[in-house]
Amino acid sequence: EARLELYLHWHVGNWSNEQAFVRTVKRWRRDCKEQWQMRVLTAQERWNLQADMRAMDSDGDRMLSVDDLVDGGALERRAAEELMARHDINGDRLLNVNEFLAMMCPADVRSKGDSDFEDMLRAKFECIVQSWKSGEEAPARREAPGKARRVFERIDDD
Repeated sequence: EARLELYLHWHVGNWSNEQAFVRTVKRWRRDCKEQWQMRVLTAQERWNLQADMRAMDSDGDRMLSVDDLVDGGALERRAAEELMARHDINGDRLLNVNEFLAMMCPADVRSKGDSDFEDMLRAKFECIVQSWKSGEEAPARREAPGKARRVFERIDDD
């Protein structure tokens, strides 16, 4: 919710917000540039990896715990705990499907993408840059709050 509010209120005309936005997006774009250029898993690849996850999910809760990994014979407990520490992004001591896909995804492929989110940020950034170049307030592309909210709701921390 806080990220949505920041996005909706980052606009041309407020120097402090523009500066924060540009610093954030420059860092984000720099860090993500290589990942954005990688292809996203195909539906078939996602399905195959999800089938692998279901096969390891010994208790059927659609999450992988250390016990699932050990009970299924995939790993010894210490190795399973290390894997969990490395790939459990949200810290709940379970691997959800997004964390599992990210972990199992080939190095040259990303597990998911969100072109709507990337396009929204890119458009906001370009509007601010254009405003600075021209010295005049550039008309900002404003997303309808409902659309922005839907895009941000799709994004999860993991």
